Formats: sequence, structure tokens, C-alpha cells
Amino acid sequence: MTDRRKGGRNPKLDPAVNRYCVRFTGEENKRLLAMFKQSGMPYMACFIKAQFFGQEFRTFTDNGSMKPYNDKLASLNSQFRQFGNDYNLALKELKVRFSESHAIQLLHRMEKSLMQMGEVMDKARQLTEDVRNRQNKNDKRI
Repeated sequence: MTDRRKGGRNPKLDPAVNRYCVRFTGEENKRLLAMFKQSGMPYMACFIKAQFFGQEFRTFTDNGSMKPYNDKLASLNSQFRQFGNDYNLALKELKVRFSESHAIQLLHRMEKSLMQMGEVMDKARQLTEDVRNRQNKNDKRI
């Protein structure tokens, strides 16, 4: 006979079943919580495990100089959304109406949006390279 399971998730090959209990003083707990908050990790257990096994974590602080970069990336997202809307509209119009002049107008609008999106992507790539270069210079000084 073969083993039959009732369904559900496949069991892990190497499940984490071993647990340990650690108690901290008030000061140690404050330090742990500050480090956890600074790490940006989603779960305390993952953070503690990473610290125990000596994995380092990086912290990112918001200093305001990244705001133009974040704004440009947000505009890139809106450009992608606009292009997707224009594309869907053009396909629906082509499918329903089959009007050649209207289809050409929509395809022309899509082409303009695509060109604008390419320009925005070039700007975003340049901004990303500038930010990386600044961060590399700051890392070397430390």
C-alpha cells in the first residue's frame, strides 16, 4: 500500500523544529528592538537568526537627497500605466470599430507614449547610476 495524505502543503525536506528560549534584560531588549527596527527585516525571528550566525545587515536612512530619485521612479511607473491604458484602448477600438483612421490615431498616440517612456527610462537609469556612484563614494570614505 502507498501512503496517502489528505492534501495540503507538501512537507519541507528539512523542517525547522528546534526552538530555543532566550531572555533579555530591559536594556538588552531596547538594544535588540532598536537594531531590529534599523535593519528593516520583516520578522524578528529572521533578524535574530541572521545575527546569531553572523550575517551582516545594512541599514538605509532617508536623508532627503533620494527624493528626486524616488519621484522620477514614481513618474516612470505612471508612464508605464499610461502606456498600458493606451495600448488596451487601441486594441479594443481596433477590435470593435475597425476604423482605419481612428486606429492610426490611437497607434500614433501609443507610439508617442512609448517614446516618452523610453526617455523616462533613460533618465531613471542615469539617476540610478548617479545615486550608486554617490553611495560608492560615501562607502569608501567610511
